[in-house]
Amino acid sequence: GTSRIDTISGDLVIDIPFDGSAGNGTIEWDLVSRNGQEITSGIYLFSARADGFDGKIGKFAVIR
Repeated sequence: GTSRIDTISGDLVIDIPFDGSAGNGTIEWDLVSRNGQEITSGIYLFSARADGFDGKIGKFAVIR
């Protein structure tokens, strides 16, 4: 599966792959974009999809 994180304006920040076979549904992320830059404070959107999972969409805030 994949967790995708986008800015509130819809720009891709990072795709984080996961297999979903272990853990409690959390994914670790170091708050660094796919371009290697630390992200700024703001609202971000996430979507998670995996085989056998309908998916989840939501938003979260980063405050630095």
